[in-house]
Amino acid sequence: MASSAGSRTGLITALVITAIVAITSMVFAFIFSADARRSGRELEELTRAYGAIVPRGQISGPTVTAIKERAQQGERILDAAVRERDDLAKLLGGQDPASATTAAKAALAQAAEAMKAAGLTEPSTTENIAGTVTQLANAITTNTAQIAELTKTATDAKAQAAATVADTTKQLADKDTQIAEVREEASKAVAGAQQDRMDRQGVVDDINKTVETERKAMSDASAQISQKLADSQRTNQRLEKELGQTQQKLAAFRPDAAQSTIRQADGTIARVSTDSVVYISLGAGQQIVPGMTFEVFGKVDGVPPLAADDTTLPKGKASIEIIRVGPNFSEARVVRVTPGTAITEGDLIANIVYDRNTRYNFVVFGKFDLTKPGTPDGNDATILRRLIGEWGGNVETAVAARTDFLVIGSEPKIPEFTEEQRRDPVNAKILSDAQAELDAFYAVLNKARELYIPVLNQNRFLYYTGYFEQSRR
Repeated sequence: MASSAGSRTGLITALVITAIVAITSMVFAFIFSADARRSGRELEELTRAYGAIVPRGQISGPTVTAIKERAQQGERILDAAVRERDDLAKLLGGQDPASATTAAKAALAQAAEAMKAAGLTEPSTTENIAGTVTQLANAITTNTAQIAELTKTATDAKAQAAATVADTTKQLADKDTQIAEVREEASKAVAGAQQDRMDRQGVVDDINKTVETERKAMSDASAQISQKLADSQRTNQRLEKELGQTQQKLAAFRPDAAQSTIRQADGTIARVSTDSVVYISLGAGQQIVPGMTFEVFGKVDGVPPLAADDTTLPKGKASIEIIRVGPNFSEARVVRVTPGTAITEGDLIANIVYDRNTRYNFVVFGKFDLTKPGTPDGNDATILRRLIGEWGGNVETAVAARTDFLVIGSEPKIPEFTEEQRRDPVNAKILSDAQAELDAFYAVLNKARELYIPVLNQNRFLYYTGYFEQSRR
């Protein structure tokens, strides 16, 4: 019985302890459940808060990792990002992101306007500033190179202008020297007139009037010295030309071996086949070659003499060109026939260059106008030299005692400039070159006249060789 009571007491005690443990566990369960729910709510709130800042998947991503690496010691990631944002805003020209964005867009727009005004490719106002700055830097580099090239061009132009000015200054100095010489001569003339007035008391009034006139003339000459010098040069050239013509006219009154040479026929028309084909009395044995030309003259009048001017040109009955050469005779085609005439057997043929027994020496000088375009050309002289060589003549470079004929081109022309145009360095150079060319022309011509060398201008040469019509081809 006692055992049963003890057992009940132990069972009750166990039940009480179990109940107490159960109640305690339930209390702790309620407490832990409340803490868990609070912790869950706090976690959810934190998750939402951090999610507004950075997505959960990017917390360990490369962007956050890069910011974390750039964070200063003890600095939080968000603080590091904010610090970098503020630094970038200041770099772009603003104190905060909003003002920095405004300043950056304004800078892009201003750069676009500037580049548009400069004619450069406009940058996009929506692109990044670094690209725009790079584009501007490239444009500046290009413009700098262009400026350097233009500067070099300007420097070269200045140097050339300085050289031109120096040359012009020298020419002006030479002109001043000429003016001084003329004035000195004028002074001597006035002094001589005054002395003459003192020696001739009977004509004092007339001499005074003459001296006054001379003084005024000298004054006018000093004011217009350049023009008078040019006029004097042209007058001298005209007088030299007239002197040459006079010498030729005087030479006609004495035997002239050159005229005999000019009037010597080279052969005859052996047979007239048709109106356009004839045969001459010269062949391969007399050094005749295809392409050679002859002028045909009547057998009664013969080859005309060399006239003093171009009033009478040595135009014959016809002009012929050799087309086929035989041993003793050659076939020729008729290139030109003078109206009212006809080629007959026995007519004389002549080419002033050709001679079966000798080789004449020719000098070709100046510019010629073979095709008659109106502008003499130095290249045409090369054609004449070639023809002379092909027809059996010798071509020399300068007039000398051994020269047989001078073939001379057109007389060079001096441009007409006003006084204002003469002061232009370019025009001054043109005048200087033209005067030098004219001086050389008359130097050659006068030397030939001094040596009594026959002078053939273009037309005389073409007619005396029968090549006048052929030169127009």
